[in-house]
Amino acid sequence: MSQTTTEPPRRKSDARTTRRRMGAARSAVWLILSAAALGGGAWFRSKPASVVVVRPTEELVTESVAVSGRVQGAEETDVTATAAGRVAQLLVREGEHVAAGQPLARLDDALPSADVRLAEASLRTARARLALVAAPARTWAMARVRADTSQAADVARERLRGAEQRLAELERGATREQLQALEAAAQGAGFRASAASAAVRQARARLQQAERDLKRQAGLAADGAVSQADADRAQSGRDEAAAALEAADESLRAADQAQREADARLRDMRAGTRPEALAQARADVSAVRATLQGATRSGAAQVRSVAEASRREEVEVARATEAEAQRSLDAARSRLAQGVVRAPVAGLVSRVLAYPGASVSGSAALVRIVPAQPLEVLVQVDENYLGKLRPGQDALITSDAYPGRTAHAHVGRLGAQVDADRGSIDVRVYPNGRVPWLMPGQTVSVNLIVARARPMLTVPLAAVISAGDRSQVMLLANGVVRAADVRTGAPGVSRIPVLQGLTRSSQVLADAASAKPGARAAAAPAR
Repeated sequence: MSQTTTEPPRRKSDARTTRRRMGAARSAVWLILSAAALGGGAWFRSKPASVVVVRPTEELVTESVAVSGRVQGAEETDVTATAAGRVAQLLVREGEHVAAGQPLARLDDALPSADVRLAEASLRTARARLALVAAPARTWAMARVRADTSQAADVARERLRGAEQRLAELERGATREQLQALEAAAQGAGFRASAASAAVRQARARLQQAERDLKRQAGLAADGAVSQADADRAQSGRDEAAAALEAADESLRAADQAQREADARLRDMRAGTRPEALAQARADVSAVRATLQGATRSGAAQVRSVAEASRREEVEVARATEAEAQRSLDAARSRLAQGVVRAPVAGLVSRVLAYPGASVSGSAALVRIVPAQPLEVLVQVDENYLGKLRPGQDALITSDAYPGRTAHAHVGRLGAQVDADRGSIDVRVYPNGRVPWLMPGQTVSVNLIVARARPMLTVPLAAVISAGDRSQVMLLANGVVRAADVRTGAPGVSRIPVLQGLTRSSQVLADAASAKPGARAAAAPAR
């Protein structure tokens, strides 16, 4: 017997209920996904910025004020020739140290030397005449005439010797010493032009740095981080740097002109003597030779026509002539000595103002000397450091031209007043002893030691924002960046001491410009 079992049919209301439940479930899933997406976007937008945070480090810091200055002598002396003439030889160069009395230059001594020889010959003749007039009457008269004719011939011979020497010099041209001196002058002018070019590059670099500082201060002023007055001071610094660049360009143009002139003098000397000057010297030799021949013939005639005169009067005249000849010789020797220009004091040759072959007057300066007393460095120090400065403080002098060299010095005199326009005071720094690589006019860097080494908290230079008299750092506290005023000391190469406003536990942003006050931030993980 078979049996069939059937299920009762489903009701339509149960099917509709099932479909509604499935739709509601799908809607709930979409709502959950949308809410998760919206929440994730909001979380991403509110994520704090990552910043590098450092803590102040205690170091031994020597507090100093870094400034730049210019080397100068307390005074300078212009050495002049005491007689007019032509410069035959320069014996020193710029930058050379000289002793008192050391020869600096020689003038052409052809004529003074001839005058000395003539005066010596005249004195010999005068003495011979005096001896003759005191001799027996039968010999002195004839001897006197011979002495007169001999003197005239000697004078003519000396003049001929001088004229022939001048002609030989012109035909020979410039000597090796003269050419070497002119070459040294041209080389020195080239060095000065190179130094002026380097100064232009330095001034241009300072201008670029000032423009970057101005851009940064302007941005901070726009954000309210610094005052507009601070931005205006940055603008003034940029304008001063531009003016310094313009002055350096002018110095370069002057140095280039001096180099061109030195090169032109060297070319002229190498070109040799002008034809007209050579022709004139030859004519002078011919004229003096004719004078010598005439003196010889005239002397012979005088010997034939000599007549004896009063012996007493002849003796008196001969004595007077001898005394006059001696005075003439002394004067000629003095003029010859004046042809050697000597250093009046020991010192440093700061400038050579003449060149071989130049004609100078008796008042023209040939060489400028800085006396060998200690040089001084004049620096301008910001008036904010006035309370820390006093005479006798140690200082260190360095120069970019001599890397690795340091000169110990001390503060000498402080200026009597503050420059109201620059807000600075003049300070004179004196080296402790002679420093061979320092010379007048040189630009150097000076560190004034205002406090000895003592422990201080320091932070990186980039962590401090300075504008005028105000300095700030950015601190991270409870996930928020805030600005804090600090008092700082003189900055070092990479770090700056903080005298007030921080503790060892302060969390300082390593770069103050990496976040603004009020921003949310988190310390970046250490690397």
